[in-house]
Amino acid sequence: MEVTLRYLIVLSITLIEVALIPYLISTYLGQLSAFLIIPLALFINGVVFPFILESMFSSFAYALSIVTLLTLFNVSDLLAVTYYISGLGVAFLIMFLTRSLWERSTLTIRRLNRRPDSKIFLLTFVLSILVYWLTKSVFLVVGVIVDCVFSSFLGEFYLALLSSSSWILLPYLIIFEPKSYNGPSNQIYIGTIEKVLIKGVIPGIFQSGYRYKWVNERRKFYIDFNKMKNYNSVIIGSSGYGKSTLARTILSQIKIDYIVFDIHGEYSDIPGKKIDMSVNGLNPLSLFERSPKQRSTEIAMMLKSVFGLGNIQTMTISNLLIEAYQEKGIYDEDRTTWSLEPPTIRDLITLIQRKKVAAINSQDINQLKSIEPYLLFLDSNVFLGKEDIKDLLRGQVVLDFSKVTTSHIKYIIMESVLISIFNYMYNEKSNTLKRLIVIDEAPFLLEKESGERLAERLFAEGRKFGHGFIIISQYSKKLERIINNATLVMAMRLSEPDELSYISKIIGGRYINAERTIYESLSGLERGMMITRDITEDEVIIVRIDGR
Repeated sequence: MEVTLRYLIVLSITLIEVALIPYLISTYLGQLSAFLIIPLALFINGVVFPFILESMFSSFAYALSIVTLLTLFNVSDLLAVTYYISGLGVAFLIMFLTRSLWERSTLTIRRLNRRPDSKIFLLTFVLSILVYWLTKSVFLVVGVIVDCVFSSFLGEFYLALLSSSSWILLPYLIIFEPKSYNGPSNQIYIGTIEKVLIKGVIPGIFQSGYRYKWVNERRKFYIDFNKMKNYNSVIIGSSGYGKSTLARTILSQIKIDYIVFDIHGEYSDIPGKKIDMSVNGLNPLSLFERSPKQRSTEIAMMLKSVFGLGNIQTMTISNLLIEAYQEKGIYDEDRTTWSLEPPTIRDLITLIQRKKVAAINSQDINQLKSIEPYLLFLDSNVFLGKEDIKDLLRGQVVLDFSKVTTSHIKYIIMESVLISIFNYMYNEKSNTLKRLIVIDEAPFLLEKESGERLAERLFAEGRKFGHGFIIISQYSKKLERIINNATLVMAMRLSEPDELSYISKIIGGRYINAERTIYESLSGLERGMMITRDITEDEVIIVRIDGR
């Protein structure tokens, strides 16, 4: 139910009650019967109001609202005090019987802005003078001041104008949702928050112990990359529960460049150009603005990770690569040569065959023979491309790997593209996010030593160069160091106990006792729902994703 509607329902009941009961007492029952009727009426209000408003603080505030209304109706002070005492008594009774309402109401205070609005403070002075001039009531003036102070922390100027109604408006201010949740244009709408995790603070009479629990919530959830300590996120969850849907929701709204590593062809419906990586060639021996020696080492380590090569084989490949670059006129000490056309895998194979013929001992021949099969395996038309990587990665781009049938070739293309991103981003320092990199099925990359090391560096250093990364995975293996550099962890349903325990600890953060509640909820989440931490409010929340 909307906040304004809840307030209007309770206010309507209050107005009827305040107008009707004094009339009945004065006409039919006499003043003495007020002590029987008023507590009964307030008991009904004390039970109904907290559940309509979903806040004990608002229920307490209604006692002051009722006194204000009685004052305006010129009801006697005795009757007003009776209302006030009865209302507070019932409110405290409900509080102890129903702990969840108290816990739910604490969310109101946590959502207030950290700093008050100074303009609203100034308005307080003007309104309080006006109210006192009209009513000569110190009680009503204090109500105006309290309302204005509350409004200043909400940051809503128009509410301060309404606070001339004194205490009557206070219950509405307490349950009001600040404007910051309406989604400014620089934020990305993810979905609706359905529950918030809070710690029980006051045990009920029929409830024992203190533990974290979910309380119902209903507000929109946005993320703002520019407010993150870094721009990195992790999406984790079992297959079929909405990880790619969440990523598409983000990408469909973001206004900056992005590159998506689409392993299974699931991102064809988002904006941007789609590139079939089985057709558009990429030469993994490109320098990407690095020295031949450095690039030779990177490529050799990549092939070591892909094929499980030994140290001698790795060193042999590195030396061959340096020689292959030199045959193309590319030298480590002459930076002007780095822009020349690099060798290809096929050039490297030709070099090996020539060296086998020229070898003078069997040891050299055997070393060359030990690496030749791997290079022959990689002799693919995909690696003969001469397309400029800068053109390939400009704008909003989806790199479709679904038709690259060989996993080794797929991995080499992925790592080569990431290395090119790593190199080029060093020339693009930025204080704001300018490019987002989405890596779906991240374990495919992270299971290789070179890929894991590269991903860790990208995650750690991307922010100062305006680059953010979203890693998507079905499980947390190999994600430990990645998660340490991620501001946002968004978890869908998980089923494996170790996965549940690890992610529950990550999301629970410093609130150790919250882990069990998160653990239980993660294992039963519906498709399209996630648990994450709202970094703006430092709250653990359950969100229903608005799939696009």
